[in-house]
Amino acid sequence: MYAWIKRHPLLLCLSSLCLFVLIGLGSLFYPGYREQAALAAFQRNNPDIHFYNITYEGSHPKIGRLLDEWGLQNYMNRVVKMSITGDYAAGLLFKEEKNLEYLQAFPHLRDLTLMGLRLTPEEFSRVRFAHNLKILRVENCWLRDDGTMILENMPHLRSVHANYFRIQHTRISQLPRLRELDLKNCGAGDTVLESLDEISDTLQILGIANSQVTDDGLRHLLDMKKLKFIDLRHTRRTESGYPPYTWQGIAQLKDHHSLGGVGLRHTFDADQLEQLKAVAPRFVTRWDDPVPPSMRKDRILPQQ
Repeated sequence: MYAWIKRHPLLLCLSSLCLFVLIGLGSLFYPGYREQAALAAFQRNNPDIHFYNITYEGSHPKIGRLLDEWGLQNYMNRVVKMSITGDYAAGLLFKEEKNLEYLQAFPHLRDLTLMGLRLTPEEFSRVRFAHNLKILRVENCWLRDDGTMILENMPHLRSVHANYFRIQHTRISQLPRLRELDLKNCGAGDTVLESLDEISDTLQILGIANSQVTDDGLRHLLDMKKLKFIDLRHTRRTESGYPPYTWQGIAQLKDHHSLGGVGLRHTFDADQLEQLKAVAPRFVTRWDDPVPPSMRKDRILPQQ
């Protein structure tokens, strides 16, 4: 071994240099031993908060202050993904209007998930404190008062995915990079589509599966010049068993120059899909299965 080292001193120096460079780069991306120990002690004393590398999951409304108290300020600069969970039925979280302001303590936060929270429109609007947020997910949350979803002054936001988040109105402004808005199972109606004027020049994908949108509401989509896809799949139970819009309402979008597809799986019967395909063939694909007759009966709301 010693003889080999004497014969290849330059190779040894190069290997050592590479090792030191790798160690230096690793220290930039991974917490040091002391920080790992501090994190472990922090979690033992705060069992409702969990860290996974650069991801935070928990329900504590004062996570920023707690990290500061435990000397973990540098860790906040590395968090890029966060999940905040709670039990909206119990109403234990977000009673104070300023709780979401702590998001500004995480300057590099890119991906935020809110799940099981009870929020007023003003409380929800405080997601804007995550200035560099790119992806926002909202799952099984309750939007109180008048049900207005407020998204304002978020210059980097690109995607919003909401599921079972009852929305009556929207107030959207200063979202210059928003490309995808998914509001499935949110009960969105025509008034929601009417209020999307601010993003009509940027939105490319719109999800309104299982919504209350009618033919009149779909007409507003003609103003979205860059829209490429609309998701209307899996409309749930109604008084008639059919969605509140008709195949003719979708056919009115056939002259939209950028709209390439519409998700219609398990929405219309076979004969209605054939009629739509004859008028707007690009809107009906082989993946758009009709609703089976047995399933159609199950979609009729029972009489009160």
